[in-house]
Amino acid sequence: MSDDIGECLKQADQFYNENKFQEVYDTLVKHKAQTANCELQWKLARAARDLSQLSATSKEKVKELIFEGLECAENAVKAGDSDFAAHKWKGILLSDVSEFEGSKKQIANAYLIRDEFTRASELNPKDALCYSLLGEWCYTVSNMGWIQKNAAKALFGTPPSSSFQEALEQFLKAEEVSSGFYVGNQVSLGKTYIKLGNKAEARKWLEKAVQYPRETEKDDKSIEEAKKLLKTL
Repeated sequence: MSDDIGECLKQADQFYNENKFQEVYDTLVKHKAQTANCELQWKLARAARDLSQLSATSKEKVKELIFEGLECAENAVKAGDSDFAAHKWKGILLSDVSEFEGSKKQIANAYLIRDEFTRASELNPKDALCYSLLGEWCYTVSNMGWIQKNAAKALFGTPPSSSFQEALEQFLKAEEVSSGFYVGNQVSLGKTYIKLGNKAEARKWLEKAVQYPRETEKDDKSIEEAKKLLKTL
C-alpha cells in the first residue's frame, strides 16, 4: 500500500468516527481507481451508502451512490475474497440496488445477499452487524407476500425461505456478540417479537431503542420507528 493511500485511509477513518460522511467519501473517492485495494474499495462502498441514507440526498443521487457503492464492493471482494467487510458491504449494496430493479432481479439477488452475509459472518464471527443483517434477510423473506412467493416459485422453482424465529435468533446473536451495538437491531427485535406475538419482549426492546443515545440521522429514524411501534402495543 502506498503512503498516499495509507494516509487517505487513516484520514477517512478519523472522519468516519466523527460521522462526517461527506468528508469520508470525498477523501476516498480520489483513489477510486485503485480497484485492487480491498480496504479502500469497501470503505468507499460504505461511504457511498452512508451518503445515500441521508434525507438531504436526492432520489437521483441516491441511485447513483448505491450503484457506485456496489461497484466498489464488488471490486473489494475481487481484491480480497477473505475480507469479511468486503462481503458484508457487497450484501448491503446488493440489497439496496434491488430496490431499483424489477421483481425477477430482486428475487434472484435474495440468494446472493444471503450468501454474502453468511460468508461475512463466517469470516468474522465477532462482527455483530453480520448477524443483524442475516436477521434482516430472514425477516424480509418471512414477510414476503403470497404474490411474491409464488412469483419466486415460478421463476426459480424454490423461493427463498426463512421464518421469524430464525430472524429472532440472528438478532439475539448480534446482541450476544455486542450488546446495544446498534439501535436498528433493537428495533428489529421489537418488530420480530410483534410478529411472534410476544408483546412483552417487543416492548422491552422498543423501549431500549427509544432510550438509545443517538449519533446519526439513521439512529433518529430507528428511534422514531420504535416510538410509533410502541404506540401500537
